Amino acid sequence: RESREEHVEQCIIEWDSQAIGYCQFCIVNAGNYEVPEAQFGQFADKQDVVYGIDIFLGEADYRDRGIGTKCMKVLMKALFDERNADMLMIDPKTHNARAIRCYHKCGFRDLCVVPEREQQDRIYHDSLIMGIRKKEFTVELNQRDGAKSHQEQTK
Repeated sequence: RESREEHVEQCIIEWDSQAIGYCQFCIVNAGNYEVPEAQFGQFADKQDVVYGIDIFLGEADYRDRGIGTKCMKVLMKALFDERNADMLMIDPKTHNARAIRCYHKCGFRDLCVVPEREQQDRIYHDSLIMGIRKKEFTVELNQRDGAKSHQEQTK
């Protein structure tokens, strides 16, 4: 489904025919992503198609099993291949170690911290802005596929 106000596309994540989470994505720029223009410009060029993404696994039984990483990589591949994204950005709270670990496993790198960017339970939290460019994702896929081919050849 798509939010008309911000053009945010929202999706339910299913695993074994059960809804276990949620993701959303939209094209972003410095203004609508609430990142200072100077910092945003260090990572993305003006002509880049940049998507901001969010992902959440709500069912605790599906956490810490690599499912979030698999779901994230499917979303990343779709945005790079089907939506022609040049770069993806994600913005976990700095204290969300589980999410940050997942995003690092997917190839995201830390770009900057924006202080007191997001409010939750009446408390403002810092956000870690993370990003990955299409070429970085493609290199990671090729390295992974090359490693699999090598493993298959040595069996």
